Amino acid sequence: MLAGTAEKNRFLNALVPMTRSLFESRMTSHGGGIGDVLQPPDAAIDAVWFPMSGIVSTLRPLEGDTNVEIDVTGAEGFLGIELVLGARRTPDTWIVQSPGRFARLDAQVFLDTLERDPGLREAGRRYLAASRAIRGQWVACNARHTIEQRLAKWLLSARDRVGDEIGLHLPLAFGRIEPRMLQPQRRAEDLRDRDHLHHGTRVQGAAQARGFIDHAVIDRLSGRGDQDRGG
Repeated sequence: MLAGTAEKNRFLNALVPMTRSLFESRMTSHGGGIGDVLQPPDAAIDAVWFPMSGIVSTLRPLEGDTNVEIDVTGAEGFLGIELVLGARRTPDTWIVQSPGRFARLDAQVFLDTLERDPGLREAGRRYLAASRAIRGQWVACNARHTIEQRLAKWLLSARDRVGDEIGLHLPLAFGRIEPRMLQPQRRAEDLRDRDHLHHGTRVQGAAQARGFIDHAVIDRLSGRGDQDRGG
C-alpha cells in the first residue's frame, strides 16, 4: 500500500477519498531513470502510471527508427488515458524523460473502478479534454514559433512540473531519438530503485545535451518565453 501517494499526484489527489484509498492500496512505486521504458510501442496497456515526480514522454514511432514526442506527463496527470476511451492498446512508447518516482496501477483495476465509479469517469474525461487542448496548443506553437522559442516553451513547461533543476534528455522534443536512449528497453516492473543521476552537462544554449538545466539558462533562452507559453 502506498499511503500518501495521492498527495504527490494532482489527478489522484482530486479523486474522492474512497477511490484514492483503493488505488493506493493496489499501487506499487518504482524509481525511473532517463530512458527507462514504462510502456513499449504497439502493445497492450497493462498498467496505468501516475508520476509522483519526474517527467514521462509519449513517443510516436515513425519510419526509420525515428520517434516524435507527442505528449509529456508529470505529476499533474497519468499515462494510460487510452483506457478512458475504451482502447486497450497503444502505438506509442512511454519513456522517462526526467528521473523520478512513478506509481504503477494494474490496468484491470483501473478499468474495473472506471466502470463502477462515475466520479473517476468524469475526472478521466476532463483530463482527456485538457490533454487534447494542451496538445493542440503545442501543435499550433510548433507551426508558428522558432526552434529557440519552442525549446524555451518546452523547458518552461518542464520546470513547472519538476522545479528549477531539470534532469532530462533534450532531443526527444527537438530531433531524432538517440538509439542509446531506448537500450536496454527495461520494463518498469523490473526496475530497481536507484540513485538519480548526479552527472551530465549543463546546457548553455539550445543544443542537444543530457544533464541538469539551470533555470537561469531557461530564462535566457526564453526571451519572450513567458509570453509564448500560451502559444
